[in-house]
Amino acid sequence: MNGIGRVFQAAALGIAAGILIIVICLGNGQGGEPQIRCVKQPGKGDIEYEYRLDGKMKSFLIYKEYYRAGELLEYGVLRAEDFKEAGVKKDGTLTLRVERNSQTMDGEWNINFLNQFEGEEDFSRDANSWESLGYGYLGMMESYFLENQSQWYKVKEGENIALAAWHLMGSSESQLRKIPCQEFMDERTKQEVIGQNDGELLYYLVFSEKNTDELKSDYEVSPYAKMLFEAANPYIGDAPADGKLVEALGIFPEMGRTMELETKKEPYTLKLHFEDEPSRELGFNEQMEKKAILLLCLIENVDRIEWTYPLDSTQGQPERRFFCDRERAKELLGGKDVKSFAESEASLQELLTDVLPYIYSEGVMNVIGLGVGEGRYASPEGQIYEKLLYFIGRLPGEEYDRVFRVLTDEEKVTAEDVAEAISQGGASKKLYLVQ
Repeated sequence: MNGIGRVFQAAALGIAAGILIIVICLGNGQGGEPQIRCVKQPGKGDIEYEYRLDGKMKSFLIYKEYYRAGELLEYGVLRAEDFKEAGVKKDGTLTLRVERNSQTMDGEWNINFLNQFEGEEDFSRDANSWESLGYGYLGMMESYFLENQSQWYKVKEGENIALAAWHLMGSSESQLRKIPCQEFMDERTKQEVIGQNDGELLYYLVFSEKNTDELKSDYEVSPYAKMLFEAANPYIGDAPADGKLVEALGIFPEMGRTMELETKKEPYTLKLHFEDEPSRELGFNEQMEKKAILLLCLIENVDRIEWTYPLDSTQGQPERRFFCDRERAKELLGGKDVKSFAESEASLQELLTDVLPYIYSEGVMNVIGLGVGEGRYASPEGQIYEKLLYFIGRLPGEEYDRVFRVLTDEEKVTAEDVAEAISQGGASKKLYLVQ
């Protein structure tokens, strides 16, 4: 072989070796793009992830969301760290650990979420219990990111990676559904699944090119609140924008619905017509009134939200009709104008987590707190009642249905009974109106 041939042979071998190195690096997840994969699956003690980040990544953040009945009750950043300052490797491992301890006679569970990056001496811990979550859950099912998968996942800068989803069961009648973590990683699609279980406790990881202060600033409010704030619509007449907001709020898509707008004269009204009767009327209408408050908040010139759904023909009434206007919203919000919560992302976050979850429970709990023994209740005036009942229906002469919470000794209350109590200032011989 002449000198030129040897040169070409050496060059060819060099190129082949270079290609082989590139292929090996890509196969090991060491290409230019940030990646993560699960190397130790759930069910065998700790859960372990291997990650490979590029030089641009500066920090990471872990945050938590807690939902009950599809409603965001808690949001918070658990930790935000600079890789270098925390001594965390950019190419390393992340270990998750779950501690479950039943410590009380009543079976009260403590559930702790622990995480540790390679380079850290100790685990970071977030403690939970049924008591801290404000509900007596009966059990839980768990999902983890990339569960039962071994391939590399390409990570986008600033992506909200759902590391863990704990599905919570609230009653013996509920059926737990194991929802993959990836279903919770897009805020719009998340609203379609977030209410399928009685509760959801979610943990997210974010890798970022920003410094820690900038990253923490970006997550002062939840991604959900940010999405809703961005979807706010100044004009009810913009039907596509209205529809996007309805979808973003996750307003019972499984029931089927159509939207109708009344914009020719005031009050400007958005109407939602559901195709199916809800399985639990009380819970549905309480949630719908909260969704209506959010629509009133986020559509600047809307005055009124209405919703309808069919009834079983045996009830003698073809459909239910409800509404929530700005005055009703103000009443439920303790006298505060609903539009004031649209002023900023922070004020919208306040509405979501600090106000809406409690607009019904406070009045009922104030009365229950005056109880005089298990299963008995007292009105503020001291009248003792055996039952707390809910009446859903239309009062005589009215066009819309309403929900009433009443204290009574009766087995059943009628529309006439409720109307009589209203005419007498909220209390009659038969019942006391809680709210």
